[in-house]
Amino acid sequence: MYLYSLRSAFASLAYVVVFSAACLPTRALADPVPPAVIALFPKETTFDRGEWAVMATEFGKTFVGDLHAESFPGRSPSCDLAAVPLLRINLKGDTAFEQPPMLEMVVADFEQSVVRAAQSLAPVLTYAGTEPGVVAVGEIHEETRPNGHLAYVQFQEDCRLHPNGYKTSLKGLARRGATQLSFELLLALDSVATVSIAEEILANFDSLDIAALTE
Repeated sequence: MYLYSLRSAFASLAYVVVFSAACLPTRALADPVPPAVIALFPKETTFDRGEWAVMATEFGKTFVGDLHAESFPGRSPSCDLAAVPLLRINLKGDTAFEQPPMLEMVVADFEQSVVRAAQSLAPVLTYAGTEPGVVAVGEIHEETRPNGHLAYVQFQEDCRLHPNGYKTSLKGLARRGATQLSFELLLALDSVATVSIAEEILANFDSLDIAALTE
């Protein structure tokens, strides 16, 4: 019992250390972004900038990345110039967490992220409802897929820059072993088109060669 408790305590400490590293400020990430990671972006998307790092630890390698797109479907004028259309992808993982009990901690962390996904969109509803160009605000929808989880909300706006237009804010999550993908979309598209783009990102993550990222 003592050995198991000691092992669990060590695993918990290691998890905190590794995934704290995954949340380092982006200026700490200095390695070139691998083409395979950039390929997570959907088609018709131009890569803008990104930060990437692979960090050796005593037990494996931690990797973390933060990528932004420059041009992409749905990047159109909006009635709210402050709400810039967005396509952002984050990736994090650690080779030492691919087996229990550490993997169980990753799973628990991912499940908490799923719970928070819809909650994080609540401010979008409040903000959109106060904008003069917004004529309708929808409800938050969640979809659990075999390869990920999506939470999104659509609203409609009407102004000179975006007449009778739709916008959708979406949070996407996926996990393969100890590797977690998250992405944010704020697009001048309706929810159907935005979900289609999210599905493409999930499919790209399915085909990502994760082992090659730390070689």
